[in-house]
Amino acid sequence: MKRTYFRYLAIVGNMVFILWIFINGIYEGFIGNIIQVISYIGVVGVLVMNTVILSEIRTRKVTKRQV
Repeated sequence: MKRTYFRYLAIVGNMVFILWIFINGIYEGFIGNIIQVISYIGVVGVLVMNTVILSEIRTRKVTKRQV
């Protein structure tokens, strides 16, 4: 049960961080050199993929086999 709270917390944190990156980009006018643009796209891509993976994880119950 605690794992689901941490998962939701991580998803919300990823979304907040993505919004923070976009808001900073808006304030700066999306101006940057090619290395900055590539790194921003990479960071946002990793955060989006992490959010998708975390939202798709389903909790599984492990049953012990009886011998």
